[in-house]
Amino acid sequence: MHGAARPSGFTDPFRNYTMADRSRNADFGIRDQDNALPNPVPHRHQYFQIHVNLTGRTRHFLKGVVRPIEPGTLSFVQPYVVHFIPTMPGSRYFLINADTRFLYPGADVDPLDLDRRAALEAPALAPFQVQALMEFRVDGHCLREVERLCEQMALEDEARGFASTTLIHSALLRLVGLVADRYGQQIRAVAGADRPRMLRQRTLSDLMKYMRRQLEHPLSLQDAARVVHLSPTHLAHVIKNETGRTFLDLLTERRMERARELLVHTSLAIDAVGQRSGFPLLSHFSRRFKQCTGMTPSQYRRLAQH
Repeated sequence: MHGAARPSGFTDPFRNYTMADRSRNADFGIRDQDNALPNPVPHRHQYFQIHVNLTGRTRHFLKGVVRPIEPGTLSFVQPYVVHFIPTMPGSRYFLINADTRFLYPGADVDPLDLDRRAALEAPALAPFQVQALMEFRVDGHCLREVERLCEQMALEDEARGFASTTLIHSALLRLVGLVADRYGQQIRAVAGADRPRMLRQRTLSDLMKYMRRQLEHPLSLQDAARVVHLSPTHLAHVIKNETGRTFLDLLTERRMERARELLVHTSLAIDAVGQRSGFPLLSHFSRRFKQCTGMTPSQYRRLAQH
């Protein structure tokens, strides 16, 4: 399956990867230094990522901050954040990609809904929320356990047996939990300190909830701004600063996500899928869907269901 194309008019200079671009499966993927895909420039992705550095030294460029990466450093990257970790020759590492629903199953959340409260309420999300403000490093027995968990996840991801998904998820949560437990006191301190950004993320959270409720209907920046009690200009500024995207980019992505879910998990006719995703005209829906996925809705449904 092709990666999602950029919506018309999108000028973001950073590549925005999907799970389909970088992993064999849509829920989870893990690679090491021997099979990692090349990525020599700053980028974003629509999933959670963990870089586990075993040997070697490099740097992590994240949200305008540069963090050192040494043996035992774990780097947590949440969706839609620009970052870059240059690969150094001879280094050993694991790179873990996880879809939101895989990392945090059962939660009805959008990645952009995750404000700073999540760091205090959900340990599985905490390191991702505060990574730009602190460093995570383990050694000794803890580092050996982290490496063992990565090796276990890699084996199960390759096998994809009957219980592989459960075993991968268990190992992933244990890995994140080890770090969250080790740095719990610092996380609590950092999570409560950045109130201005927390308020901006709360605005995004409210915006995403409004979008999901209204996807079937016409949506405008002006309508959304009234809901979150900001001016359209202020809301557009918050969206751009926090995600690097525009209101229309986010709306298009959410509508495409809704369409993909309906195509895979329901037997609705294609035109009905389009209408429930906010595209009253079948021709417009088909054109936009192909722009964003590289295939028609019918092709996507056939591929996903086989």
